[in-house]
Amino acid sequence: MQLKLVIPELPTKIRRLIHELTVIRIEVIMLSRSCVLLGIFITTSISAQDEPLPAKIDFNTHIRPIFTDKCFACHGPDARQRKGKFRLDLKEDAFKKHKNGFAVVPGNPGESLIVARINHQDLDERMPPPETNKPLTPGEIKMLEKWIEQGAEWKQHWAYVVPQRPEVPKVNGTGLTAQIDSFILAKLNERGLRLSEPADRITLIRRLYFDLIGLPPTPAQVDAFVKDASPNAYEKVVDELLASPNYGERMAIYWLDLVRYADTIGYHSDNHRDIAPYRDYVIQAFNQNKKFDQFTYEQLAGDLLPESTNEQKIASGYNRLNQTTQEGGAQAGEYLTKYQADRVRNTSQVWLGATMGCAECHDHKYDPISSRDFYSFAAFFADLEETAVGQQVATLKVPDPAQEKEMEKLTRQIEDATADLAKPRPHLAKLQEEWEGKLKKQVQPNPPVPGPWSSLGPFAETDFDTAFKKEYGPEKGVDLAREYNDGKVKWTPQPNYEDGKVHAFGGVANSATFLYRIITVADQKDEDGDLALEVPVQFSLGSDDSIEVWLNGKKILSKDVKRAPLPDQDKVKATLEIGENRLLLKICNGGGGDGFYFRVVETGEVPNKIAAIIGTPMNLRTKEQTAELAEYFKSVTPELAEARKKLDDLKKEQDAAEKAVLTTMVSKAKMDPRPIRILPRGNWMDSSGEIVQPAVPAFMKQIEKEGRADRLDLAKWIMDSENPLPARVFVNRLWKLFFGRGLSKRLDDLGGQGHPPTHPELLDWLAVEFRDGWDMKKMVKLLLMTDTYRQTSQASAKLRANDPNNGWYARQAFFRLDAEVIRDNALAISGLLVRDLGGKSVKPYQPVGYWQHLNFPRRTYMADTDKNGWRRGLYTYWQRSFLHPMLLAFDAPSREECTAERPRSDTPQQALVLMNDPTFVEAARVFADRILKEGGKTPAERIKWTFREVLSREISPAELAVMEGLVNKHISEFTMDPEGAKSLVSTGMAPVPADVNVSELAAWTSIARTTLNLYEANTRY
Repeated sequence: MQLKLVIPELPTKIRRLIHELTVIRIEVIMLSRSCVLLGIFITTSISAQDEPLPAKIDFNTHIRPIFTDKCFACHGPDARQRKGKFRLDLKEDAFKKHKNGFAVVPGNPGESLIVARINHQDLDERMPPPETNKPLTPGEIKMLEKWIEQGAEWKQHWAYVVPQRPEVPKVNGTGLTAQIDSFILAKLNERGLRLSEPADRITLIRRLYFDLIGLPPTPAQVDAFVKDASPNAYEKVVDELLASPNYGERMAIYWLDLVRYADTIGYHSDNHRDIAPYRDYVIQAFNQNKKFDQFTYEQLAGDLLPESTNEQKIASGYNRLNQTTQEGGAQAGEYLTKYQADRVRNTSQVWLGATMGCAECHDHKYDPISSRDFYSFAAFFADLEETAVGQQVATLKVPDPAQEKEMEKLTRQIEDATADLAKPRPHLAKLQEEWEGKLKKQVQPNPPVPGPWSSLGPFAETDFDTAFKKEYGPEKGVDLAREYNDGKVKWTPQPNYEDGKVHAFGGVANSATFLYRIITVADQKDEDGDLALEVPVQFSLGSDDSIEVWLNGKKILSKDVKRAPLPDQDKVKATLEIGENRLLLKICNGGGGDGFYFRVVETGEVPNKIAAIIGTPMNLRTKEQTAELAEYFKSVTPELAEARKKLDDLKKEQDAAEKAVLTTMVSKAKMDPRPIRILPRGNWMDSSGEIVQPAVPAFMKQIEKEGRADRLDLAKWIMDSENPLPARVFVNRLWKLFFGRGLSKRLDDLGGQGHPPTHPELLDWLAVEFRDGWDMKKMVKLLLMTDTYRQTSQASAKLRANDPNNGWYARQAFFRLDAEVIRDNALAISGLLVRDLGGKSVKPYQPVGYWQHLNFPRRTYMADTDKNGWRRGLYTYWQRSFLHPMLLAFDAPSREECTAERPRSDTPQQALVLMNDPTFVEAARVFADRILKEGGKTPAERIKWTFREVLSREISPAELAVMEGLVNKHISEFTMDPEGAKSLVSTGMAPVPADVNVSELAAWTSIARTTLNLYEANTRY
């Protein structure tokens, strides 16, 4: 069979190889799901020279892709790779005079040096050079020659031109949706094509439900739509679905892929982190139809908005979605560099459709983005407070309405109990006086008084042993005025370091930090009444990691360990001199977080501070001391034991309630942002590069602001009406969601390596419409109301021959549902689906041992044993390194990076998942129980009912005959094998009805499994 094929999506190297061959015979052996072996022999002739050239050559559509693919590596934006000082990415350079003439002479290919060089017979002179393995095809050469012949019209790259509303082709009316159709129809008319017939109503309502809420319609909903003869029947369904809370869940799936949302940190141990409230924010933003510009401001800079709300702070968690590490040996500088690069990549891809990440090590080879642009963009995020290596801290509590109500109630009760405890009780004064009298003989009159801490460091080294063993100076004597490392390291007062609490440092790996304080002991007498010269004490310490302690210049503790700081890890007996005592601590950190703990162990019945007040004559006590002593007495006197217990119990309830509340990581800006340098070749260890300030790519409109620009300025620049990218990017992705492919096929790159749009005027029209109000639901509805959207997805023979890839949208697309939706579909049909909105991520069934290779710490997956196991796939716990196998099998991304478009594979593994994953087996079994109870009395009635529930349509006679045979077969088998039947129906935690015939239930479970596994059941048409 001789076929002439056009395969525009092939990789460049493969396409080039095919162009070099005249005839290729390919034997394709394909095993389909129905196990039919096909041998197809295709002779392909696709040389570009056989394709007719367009009547009018367009620079962006026809010429720029050739320059980008074949020429820019040597003659593009990257100055370090540029050959011959010649650029083809700039018009002024391409058209200027060179020593041998003009590269491009408009209207005269024969005088144009570029034509001479691409046709040169001498391989040493020919362009592109043979060693690049990027030869121009004859068709491409003819295209270039014709472009020059027609005047060599040059255009700025289409994506970098601010979109203007184009004139609508006069084809199909004047309404907004009709205008969209007009652009499509105009292109179809040029090719002798037209729109396909509208899809039947059953297909149409299923399409709407899966596209807008990711759930199937019920038979009743299908029937209502089919029977509704009103002219706005279709629009009513669209409006109902846009108003559904499930709409936000469906749209969130796409957005969470883009922003790489996950429940784990990604690197090394891939530990848990608290970020689920950000996911819920996204769901609510789509449901509330938050305007896209506000949606952007809140995510990039919610913490910087004036009087920012908790919701806006939660949104700013976007900046914390990057992968992080807790690996002990990791280098802080390296990972801060990784974090900043990740944020540049993600922000530019999500909002700009730009591959700025390519400029991390060198100037971009295909777009006008330099390394300076990359690091200047990274500087916008240098203000974020974060842990370089170690656990990121979730700081914002996000209670649900019930929790909020309970906590408000407890707060009121605690206030009342506190007021009751504090009310005057005159008789307590006499009791306190007696209590003091008893203690005066027992307490130490002048206990040690620790002064405030000062810290010095960190001193960073290449390894942990060096940091622990090396002497830095304070070991020989402390001078708080001395500076170290050329003034970069100084003693810093730490008045907030309170004794009896763990305090964290900055988490610098392989570093040493010093802590210093004075402990004063007043004159006091010993047991014989003589003046004491020294006082025995005990210090309680904790550290991360190693610790050394000096008292008055003498080392009293040295411990080389790896651990997290905890109270009372080490207890050291020491002797304090009367007067001032110098205490020095050295804490050495190997990696991750670091910190210390310290307190002086109390030796009497009361704390040293209280003892000191008791030892002070009443007439010499300050008001503060008197009040503090009275409060302490109230905390210990038996007279108030009942009131104290009531207050303590309420506080415990409050603590428990607070622990149950979700926390989330949010953005918090530092007063002194980190300096960001241009890193030569992306080398984080090379600090020779220039320090840069926040700025956007130099070739685009700049931010006008005095002083340092921040993330809010960046967000406003992104959403500026003169920024040509974000509106195009968003509407192009919307088009892909509802039509199967974008108007520009590369959803993550509208730049030089992207694809020119098939309908550039339509893309600009949509971008301008969206930019006018940034209304997301409005744009979705516009697309869904078009005739283009409502077409059938069935291709006629003419369409298969003339537009095999549906590049001109003469029919709708059909494609397999996303992973989460496949799961939701089965659960919804079975009746198991729990539709609660938001909350913690959940853990459905997963194979035993799937997490066995997760370490630091080792983890065992514990599936939820309540209704959470039946929640929507959107809420499944997203473990980046070991994504849930069902999601993985159906092409869900790990979300380590931005995913603008999921791949869609078709593998035997997917069928195995649908038939054997406990979620799907349990769904089939619960659905089978519904079949038996609701589907009728006879097998035929039940089968017809099953098809209506799963596929929304009537079963054909041929299908019914096959299914009846299958029912009889399984009933016979399970009647003979009651143990097998019992094993099958016991899958999952949903209870098996006590009054059911187990063999019959097992048989219909098999029927339900088969039906739910049909390709039609898991495909959007």
